[in-house]
Amino acid sequence: MRLGNVPDFEDFDASVLTRSPYTHFIIIGNFFFQDDPFSLEGQRRRFNYKSGISEKAFHALVHEFCQRRNLDIMLAGEDVAIIGGNLTDYRTLQFENGSRFSYDFVDAKKVEDYVSYTRSVGGIPQSQFREAQLDA
Repeated sequence: MRLGNVPDFEDFDASVLTRSPYTHFIIIGNFFFQDDPFSLEGQRRRFNYKSGISEKAFHALVHEFCQRRNLDIMLAGEDVAIIGGNLTDYRTLQFENGSRFSYDFVDAKKVEDYVSYTRSVGGIPQSQFREAQLDA
C-alpha cells in the first residue's frame, strides 16, 4: 500500500532529509524482535515476529499518528515507515503502540545508512518472519 506521494525504498531520495525541518527521524517497523526461549544458555538467538496487523492497517496507523502530531512521513515501505520527529514523538509512538512494533530514533545519516542497507539486501525476506498472536 502506498501512502499518497510518499516514496518507498526504491524511489527514496536521501536529499529530502537535509531539506526537511527535522534533525531526527523515527523508523518504525511492523514487526518486533524477541529472543528465542529455547536457545541454549549463553547463546542468544532472536526471531522476527510480524506484529499481527496488516500492511494497510500499519500504514493507516502511522498516517493517523503523523496527522495528530503534525509530522511528515518520509518513507513508507512494505513493513517500515520513516517519519520526522523528536524524542517526545518517538516516546509517544512507543507508548501508544507498545512492543508490537520495532522503533529506532536516528539522525539523517542513520536513515541514509538504513535505506542503503535495505536496498542492498532487499529488506527482510518474508520467510524470516514468524507470526505472533496479539492480545485481544
